[in-house]
Amino acid sequence: MQAGEDYFHAAMIFQHGERLEDYWQAHELAKQAVAQGYRPAACWFVAASYDRWLMHQGKPQKYGTQYRVDADG
Repeated sequence: MQAGEDYFHAAMIFQHGERLEDYWQAHELAKQAVAQGYRPAACWFVAASYDRWLMHQGKPQKYGTQYRVDADG
């Protein structure tokens, strides 16, 4: 397996963490996946991980990749 794919998979794990530090780590790992040539999935994931990091701080998203389902579905 190439290094970029490894970084991408590691980013996926951190993206599903519970702390702000986990989401930021996902973002950094996704950027490494892109740098290692693993595209286009990792390019989208750079944006998604950044949006999740912002969202969990109560800040607006930059790319609009995250959503929450409310009680109405």
